[in-house]
Amino acid sequence: MKKILKRTMRNEKLNRIIPEGTEVTVSFPKEQCGRIVRFTTAEGISLSTRTNNIKQCIDITVPSEKTLYKWQEDGIGKSVSGLKVELDGWDYNGFPSWFLALGYI
Repeated sequence: MKKILKRTMRNEKLNRIIPEGTEVTVSFPKEQCGRIVRFTTAEGISLSTRTNNIKQCIDITVPSEKTLYKWQEDGIGKSVSGLKVELDGWDYNGFPSWFLALGYI
């Protein structure tokens, strides 16, 4: 999924900066179980942060506690990209369920 960064991201240790307003591709490395979100520019610069910081970085709607509770009762929720998935699942585009992304599972 492509999004526009709402704030500048920096990693001084790696000497990488992605400025606010840059279009990035959003991905979730499976080896991190959905708890890390990676932002990659068209030039190939990548920076990562914990998924619970995602709302600060891009314009995305994080589900409310009430919605998460309803999904838990139903046993089916949505992925970060909005597709129906099992609570501990990934959609076919490679996006985790919100339960995985937020670290609840």
